[in-house]
Amino acid sequence: MLVAQAWSADGDRARAMERLRAAIPYGSDPVRHMADMACRLASTEFADNSAGLRTLRKMQNFYQMEGQRSCADSLLPALDSAAVLLLDSSPTPRPSATLAPPPGKTPMPTLTPELKSAAAAVPTPTETSVRRFELAGLGAHCDAAWPATLAVYVQEGDGRGIEGMALRVRWRGGEDRFYSGLKPERGAGYADFAMEGGRRYVIDMPGLSGASPEFETGSCVDGGTETMRSWRALFRPVN
Repeated sequence: MLVAQAWSADGDRARAMERLRAAIPYGSDPVRHMADMACRLASTEFADNSAGLRTLRKMQNFYQMEGQRSCADSLLPALDSAAVLLLDSSPTPRPSATLAPPPGKTPMPTLTPELKSAAAAVPTPTETSVRRFELAGLGAHCDAAWPATLAVYVQEGDGRGIEGMALRVRWRGGEDRFYSGLKPERGAGYADFAMEGGRRYVIDMPGLSGASPEFETGSCVDGGTETMRSWRALFRPVN
């Protein structure tokens, strides 16, 4: 449990593996051990309160990233099946009904002929532009239908999407900016980004939030099919 909680805070998977190997019987598979322990805990009163559920979600994300499954996957409430990894200081997210991410990166807004200045090329700022935001959730999932996709949700505390918010993904030597709400069929606060293997990313809302822990895609197994891991991020206003 402590390993999963530390990993959710620092995102250092290699360190988490080292800690697991040091804490479990010699020669045991650390990821399988995590999955088995989550199954055990999910079958007890440990899962009857929010603190226990938060810990189990972190454990679940850890082993699912390696293609492992356990009985916890069917025992946990429906919210947990969305594989949203909660950060330790975050409230429980309420994802919209359109949580499944489509492939491809949300494009930058384009300049239309009637616009007169570069400032008009981005969505019109609203009163939410001066609010501070926090990363309320960051989690991985494995889905062969949507490989290597970062799906981002910008939402009010009640789950309503917020459109026109700038998002920034950075990696060593580069960055990309995109906006929520440009795919309204996925929700007002939705945006996505196509990840590449071999890069470690961070995401933030420039000037409005801090940066996330580092995360990356990589191989995973979905129902026996090898694919590339995807991620979801959830931002909510602090004020």
